[in-house]
Amino acid sequence: MVIFDEQLAIGWTTWGPVGRVYVAAGPKGVAAVTMGPFDESEAATLVWGMFHIPTLIDERATSDAIRQLDEYFAGLRWTFDLPLDLRTDTPFQRMVLQYVQRIPAGQTMTYRQVAGALGDPERAIAVGQALAVNPLPILIPCHRVIGADGTLVGYSGFGGVETKAALLRHEGALLL
Repeated sequence: MVIFDEQLAIGWTTWGPVGRVYVAAGPKGVAAVTMGPFDESEAATLVWGMFHIPTLIDERATSDAIRQLDEYFAGLRWTFDLPLDLRTDTPFQRMVLQYVQRIPAGQTMTYRQVAGALGDPERAIAVGQALAVNPLPILIPCHRVIGADGTLVGYSGFGGVETKAALLRHEGALLL
């Protein structure tokens, strides 16, 4: 029998614009959120590719995160109270993700504004690169960060900019 030091559990919910929304959680908290028209085995494979940690399908282990996401999708919750397992490559990525986590629902900031709030407005591209690898979309709301001219750019999750627009409309930040 193989015993692993760490493993992640996968659970899911659904949201109309994207289909299934998968959550991967382990002993340190939620490590990933991914969405798309694939099944739980494919989601587990995707999470394995992100972290190289054994992943099992267990909705009970992710039930609190799923409940909070369901409340968000129903418009009953705009912030999350979940432990997050932020596995980032650099301290800058962690700093960007932690800052973006504080942008309130219904509001947006530009990449340049985020960079400026972190001390260097010239690092807008670096902010975009950090958000492009955000493993926790929705929980860390990278969809609330927009282009300097107000356009919706740079959403690397399933559905691209259309998903970003759907999330912003859901929060009342985009009225189109």
